[in-house]
Amino acid sequence: MGIKSEILIQIPRERKHITGEPIRGIVKFHLDKETVFKNISLSFIQKSYCTWVESARAYEERFVFPVRHRLKVGNIYRFDGQENKVLEKIDFLDKETNQNVKLKFGSYEYPFEILIPEELPPSIKTDIGSIKYYFVLKFEKPGLSIWNKTFKTKVSIYPRIDTSLDDEPVNFTMEKDITDKKISIKGELEKGSFNSTDERRISFEVTNNSDVTFDIKTELVSSTKYTDTDPILNHHKFLDQKFEETKTVEEVVGYCTMITPTVPDNSVANMYNILPPILPPEHLTVRHSKIISREYMVRVTLMLPVPYANDFIDIPVFIGEEVDGTEYDE
Repeated sequence: MGIKSEILIQIPRERKHITGEPIRGIVKFHLDKETVFKNISLSFIQKSYCTWVESARAYEERFVFPVRHRLKVGNIYRFDGQENKVLEKIDFLDKETNQNVKLKFGSYEYPFEILIPEELPPSIKTDIGSIKYYFVLKFEKPGLSIWNKTFKTKVSIYPRIDTSLDDEPVNFTMEKDITDKKISIKGELEKGSFNSTDERRISFEVTNNSDVTFDIKTELVSSTKYTDTDPILNHHKFLDQKFEETKTVEEVVGYCTMITPTVPDNSVANMYNILPPILPPEHLTVRHSKIISREYMVRVTLMLPVPYANDFIDIPVFIGEEVDGTEYDE
């Protein structure tokens, strides 16, 4: 079966495919001879996985009851998570069920459009796992499946800014006692969401009634949680539920770290830091996946001199893309 095929995807105005928005395109193929098909279909597919290892000693020490079975190789346990879905399938041939269709020699075009679900995790790739999306074009002939042919193309998905977030600033407070003196900070983050184009200002009203000086550090921190999908029942008589193993990795986005000028002792100061736009696809909020989730927070830290302990507060934020209402370039 001689087939030349391509899957052409229309580029949105922002050059990103965002959850809640349509993907439009066209399938083109050429047959070098008359061919009978059982079906020609285009599927939008999600493929996700995560995998990590842990030393047997560290893993086994965590449990009071006997260790639940996981794949053990030597002195390590291996954990694996998978989540694969066919999100949508389009059949191109106009036919009845189980009917075959004969197509003549020549070129064919089939336009298509699908809506990306709003509750869909974005594309992500880390050292531990990934979430990927593909369009898979499949040509099926009657009889043996070895005569079938498939073509695929990858597409990246970005998350829409959480619609539950408003455009109002996020206010927060911090207080720290130094012996019998107090440091207080009233802060304001310009917005509770970040995107790839706009800066975010975070401002501080500082009252330092102590005899120490300090700096205020602002960081963007990610917390990524991986979950394996090989749980089994723990048959202890008091428990009847499936267990999952998880791994959480916290990372600081280095280029977003900012430090204010030093706050003098016994002073009042107004200060701010500017957080830059966040660069996708490395940094995106990931929700709606069973095996990978990622949340972000702006961490504000009081950098105190020795012997005092630093103090910090985390402000949850969402990283994604805003939609302006204009989907595609004409």
